[in-house]
Amino acid sequence: MNDESDESNNNGLFLLLLALIIIGFGVAYARLPAFRGTVDTKAPWFKEKVGHYLVRSKPGDEPGASGGDAPAGTAPDGTGQPAFTIGTFEAHPESWPKTLALKKPCEFPAVLDGKKVGTVTAPAGSQVELVDVKNGRLGVKYQGGGAWLLPDATDLKQRVHFAAAP
Repeated sequence: MNDESDESNNNGLFLLLLALIIIGFGVAYARLPAFRGTVDTKAPWFKEKVGHYLVRSKPGDEPGASGGDAPAGTAPDGTGQPAFTIGTFEAHPESWPKTLALKKPCEFPAVLDGKKVGTVTAPAGSQVELVDVKNGRLGVKYQGGGAWLLPDATDLKQRVHFAAAP
């Protein structure tokens, strides 16, 4: 009887752990746009079957609300091109621009002879070099110093246009 009780407890713990993992995945999908973009890129079926239940649409998000009838997942400009997501962008380094402009002042490490000697504030409009994209952030360099920025801190979305898949 004791062995059956231990096995039942182990099954219960396994199911609890599995439920927590599934709930955590759902929360991450609903709350983290970068995570959602990666999942949507790697498993588009998830968005169709489950994802739309996890992400609340805002007023104006419905097709046709902006005056266009763009299919789901495409840009509302009527070009039929895929909508911009950081996950899609991260997966296609060939589409990365070499430079971006800052929308607001940002601090960068001041580097001299490969050593950090302080900080420098790059003013809005400054050109920064795009060197990496990870976890929804842009790795950029300014005068030798690097920083990780959110895409909205730059003009990335104005510069990037994804071509429709062949």
